[in-house]
Amino acid sequence: MTGDAGTIQRRQQKLPPINRADADYLIAEHIATKGVTRCKAGVAIGGGSAQFSVDPSTMAQIPVYDKPLPYQPHAKAAEIRRRAMEQLERNSTKNVRLDVTVPEKPAMPQKIEVPAPPLSKTARPAPIILPAPEPKREHHRRKGPMRRFTEHGPLGKPLVLDREHDAVLGARTYFPSTVRPAAQELQLLKSGEHSRKIGSHVVKGAWDGMPIFTLTLEERATCPRSCVHWRDCYGNHMHFAVRIRPDETFERKLERELRAFNFMHRGGFVVRLHILGDFFSPIYVDLWRRALADLSALRVFGYTARRPDDEIGAAIAGLNRAFPDRCMIRFSNHTGDAPEPKTRSIDRPDQAGAAVICPAQTEKTACCGTCALCWSSSKTIAFMRH
Repeated sequence: MTGDAGTIQRRQQKLPPINRADADYLIAEHIATKGVTRCKAGVAIGGGSAQFSVDPSTMAQIPVYDKPLPYQPHAKAAEIRRRAMEQLERNSTKNVRLDVTVPEKPAMPQKIEVPAPPLSKTARPAPIILPAPEPKREHHRRKGPMRRFTEHGPLGKPLVLDREHDAVLGARTYFPSTVRPAAQELQLLKSGEHSRKIGSHVVKGAWDGMPIFTLTLEERATCPRSCVHWRDCYGNHMHFAVRIRPDETFERKLERELRAFNFMHRGGFVVRLHILGDFFSPIYVDLWRRALADLSALRVFGYTARRPDDEIGAAIAGLNRAFPDRCMIRFSNHTGDAPEPKTRSIDRPDQAGAAVICPAQTEKTACCGTCALCWSSSKTIAFMRH
């Protein structure tokens, strides 16, 4: 194909011409990569498309370029073309003909260099002041658990709902628009990185290196009315949290995610039960018993407002006894003599007594991932109301 024929073909296809840098790059890429020594090439260039017919002996055809060519600066394209032409000269150039008709690239305006004024003998160059490096964010650190948020909420100032409030009487969350059916959620178990107090993974103790995931249900709807925080639940401050409604697809989807995590994290993974909500039925507790029995990588810790002497509480206590190294569910504000792990709620640090105040609340440690006290110690843990 001659240059005139190529021009006619471009007009028939109504393809706008491209600059010489792109044309040079296309031709040079073909020559350099295909190693052509005998070719009769006809090129129709425009909008990033090109067609070749090469090697008259075999009439092999190079695939048509349908996508726009990658941008190459003119100088770089010229260098590629120069090297490709040198390669052709070392082989055979008598039978090579490249007929391309493209417009010349418009000349770039010249840059005017303004000379700097000469320095006097006594003058000194101004010192170079480099900007201070930006502080690394918490979730970019690799030495400890990653967290999206690091600010502490107000302690000792819970939001207490009125006794006649709809959330109190109707046993529902203070933010009903945040409740989602399980079928609508892409993933029920969320990374602990999204919680300031949890963290992305554990960095100490027997569970060191294991990622942490959390499960959030609807508070009050899944909790016993005997909970001492029925009106002042800390979920009253959590208007961004997404609550999962335990519907007919909840347990099936949860089991599927647990099995997937057991395969992905064979060295172990931790589930925090529950950021909000509680164990709502014996069948639900049995789901976790079967999961702990079948999935060797699973670890569980959390808290419950159930009592150890009721049906659901007795099943939870059975989990702790059956899997002492992999499950630790503490009974919140339980004052009985049962040997189960407990927690206490306090308003001031001097009310803790023999209990250990949560180190993450007192800023003695960053989060649960750097503490590990709740699942590694039998001591009572005290939590400041918030």
